[in-house]
Amino acid sequence: MAYAPHSSRAVAIGFTRSGSSKKLLNHAFYWWGFLSFREGVAWTVASFLWLLLVPSLLFLQATALVTTNPSAVDSWRDHFFGIRSWFFSVDVVLILHSVTTASLLRGVPLVHPLRALQAVGLTISILGAASASPRLHATIARVALALQSLGLGSLFFRLQGLG
Repeated sequence: MAYAPHSSRAVAIGFTRSGSSKKLLNHAFYWWGFLSFREGVAWTVASFLWLLLVPSLLFLQATALVTTNPSAVDSWRDHFFGIRSWFFSVDVVLILHSVTTASLLRGVPLVHPLRALQAVGLTISILGAASASPRLHATIARVALALQSLGLGSLFFRLQGLG
């Protein structure tokens, strides 16, 4: 039987609970964001490898979330809580990577509206790693989905004249 927080995280990453690939939207959106690095960045092997860390971590999260053998999972709820600490710790690394990358490669100041989304995401990830409360994880799943939608919306629908 499906477990809602697990299923919403799986869909956000781009997989169904059966393990079959879906649209892989999260991965595609990261690559879309990386498109901004095509100009204005002095590329080195180190900066390229630094950026490749993100798809590697997303792949590890997706594999942990749906496993390499999903038919062997008796309870998606138990599976989710078994991996939740590791899964959300990787989220923390991804957010810190995003903060560092935006600052070092794009020159985004630490005081910027984008940082509010990152702070909320970091808080959600820390709470997700630290807590085993099913009620909190149900809330985290909804807030994370809204946060991701807001973040992606800001990527694609920037209002003219607002900076």
